Amino acid sequence: MPENTEAQAAPSVAWPKLGETRIIGKPIRRLDGPAKVTGRAKYTYDVNLPGMLHARVLRSPYAAARIASAADVDTSAAEKIPGVKTVIVLVEEGGKSLRYQGDEVAAVAAVTPEIAEDAIRAIKVKYQPLPFVVKVEKAREPNAPKVHSNRENVVPGRSRTQGDIEKGFTESTAVIDGEYTAQTRLHCCLETHGHVCKWDGDNLTVWASTQACHGTREDFAG
Repeated sequence: MPENTEAQAAPSVAWPKLGETRIIGKPIRRLDGPAKVTGRAKYTYDVNLPGMLHARVLRSPYAAARIASAADVDTSAAEKIPGVKTVIVLVEEGGKSLRYQGDEVAAVAAVTPEIAEDAIRAIKVKYQPLPFVVKVEKAREPNAPKVHSNRENVVPGRSRTQGDIEKGFTESTAVIDGEYTAQTRLHCCLETHGHVCKWDGDNLTVWASTQACHGTREDFAG
């Protein structure tokens, strides 16, 4: 294969000196800053359409529990509340294992957020609390409660071996052995995530508080 003389002749690239850059190291005004601090920016929460329903989700108060069947979720009182349009039980007939505090149990749609909140509180659930652990060391133990019944708590991760590891340890001047952990890092949005959806015939318009625009569109299409 002939050599790429053009690539070889390309000049080297170096960073400009500090102070000579146009963007790096200098304050940059956010384009959306004025709209946000003055209240002109529109969020999903600001979209209130005629006839819009408000949804609320009933979530598990337990870190681990079992709901034996859908019949153990009593929604009769919630369905009788004026303004409640629908109540959906998110439990199959064969039951559901709740794997974390906040796991979804049921959902309500009502004409106002307040009515939806009342309906959620009116739902009665028969929970079967299960043992759980919260520390990684305890979860690693062989007899620890399993998060998933069909798999172990410790899942092998990706690994790659290159070179002779034992030789590297032997020839090293110093060997440091340590274990390091860090909590989950999440970006903090100015609004909680939510969606407002409007049907016009076969066309669906969605106002979504998300940065994943294309992924959200694909999920809705699916």
